Amino acid sequence: MPPPDNSIAGRDMAGAMIEALADQLVQYQTGKRLKDINDSIKKTQKILKAYFKTIEQQAFMMTAAAFTILHQVGIVGIGVSGKTTISQKIFNNSKQLVDRFVKRVWVSISQIVSEIEIMKTTLKQLDQYVNGLDMAQTLPKIKRLLENKNCLAVIDDAVPKAGETERVQGYQRGRGDGVVA
Repeated sequence: MPPPDNSIAGRDMAGAMIEALADQLVQYQTGKRLKDINDSIKKTQKILKAYFKTIEQQAFMMTAAAFTILHQVGIVGIGVSGKTTISQKIFNNSKQLVDRFVKRVWVSISQIVSEIEIMKTTLKQLDQYVNGLDMAQTLPKIKRLLENKNCLAVIDDAVPKAGETERVQGYQRGRGDGVVA
């Protein structure tokens, strides 16, 4: 076995090798974590698909009186577990949702700080002009636009405080509408 190289070049080479190994370890750990996240997303997708299929089957069996129900679904989990990703895939790519809901709205609460902004975002997604509207004008306008229409509203990053769930119920009531938070 040759004696260790204590020269500057030898130490630089050893340092570079250690750095390369550390990079490979980080890449391996990141890849493993991403695989775990993807597995979790796939599992949650299966659960959500089964849930939405059940809702669709129930919709055909509902009587007119049952259409006054507002369906609410909460998707909960730790941060960065794929809740938004899964919901977006279903929201954007599900023929069942497109066929079932006349209007679909996605509102991300994480970047909006006030109720008026949430309502204006909703109106924008319904292709409505919002400049100059105040709180007293926005909610009645939303209700008029969604009245007697099947609607799906996804409220992303919603963490309701005590008593705030009643607000969601005022969003739209009737015809088997859905709110996913």
